Amino acid sequence: MKRKTHSKRLFWILSTTLFTSSMPIPCHAELSAESYCQVAIGIAQQQVDYLTKLTPLVDKYCEDPNFWPVYAAEPNSFLKEKSVLSKTLDDQRAALLSSFKTTPTELYIFEADNQDAIAGYLTNNPETEQAIGSLSAQIGVLTNKIKVPYYSMAVVANTKLEIKNAGELIALAQQHANDKDLFLQQEEATRKKHNAAKEALFKSFDRTTNEYLTFMSKNKEAVEQYIVNHPLIKDTIDGLSRQIGPLVEEFEALREDIVKEPDLLPVPE
Repeated sequence: MKRKTHSKRLFWILSTTLFTSSMPIPCHAELSAESYCQVAIGIAQQQVDYLTKLTPLVDKYCEDPNFWPVYAAEPNSFLKEKSVLSKTLDDQRAALLSSFKTTPTELYIFEADNQDAIAGYLTNNPETEQAIGSLSAQIGVLTNKIKVPYYSMAVVANTKLEIKNAGELIALAQQHANDKDLFLQQEEATRKKHNAAKEALFKSFDRTTNEYLTFMSKNKEAVEQYIVNHPLIKDTIDGLSRQIGPLVEEFEALREDIVKEPDLLPVPE
């Protein structure tokens, strides 16, 4: 049980702070249980520092009425500020991994192959285990603090992206109203471009599209309550929602006119 507890905590730190690397996977001869734990502590400390700086930035936009209209009009205003923090974190993380001559993928493999050695090292070095536990707790507290407002901001950014996509699809349908095959071809390309843009958007919020959808489905009431308690956010989302509905209906009507099959038999008089 102790071994599983050690491994679960370390794996949680790594899985919540690292993306899977596409770098070549070297052998993990450079790693030991001790160096693995040192990397995990370093990564966790970097994540704590990042979240500590991100929290007031999220609060600034969500809590201060002077800043929210700026974000509501242009979500990239927040993401540009956040990107500075993200770039610093990425650089620090790359430097840490480079100093240990390892990659995220290699860390996962080492953890899977050496759970007993890692657990033994932590048992013999309680100060290291305590440091990991403390950092894990800090990450959890900081993440939970910003989670709901963070996702509320993502709702606005995503809805604005959906409005943009609906407008592009409408223009496409109007342009190719008399060419079904070309329309369908261009529609598929536009949807692929939109999906890529959506993935990029959620990545800028440190999430994937699936993670965003999963969180929203599990925490719908918490997000809705937060939005109700913040009238500026609620008014913005309501206004965007009123825009997207008619656009989707307009596109669906245009699309139906383009792709519907002609009657094979004349309608009897």
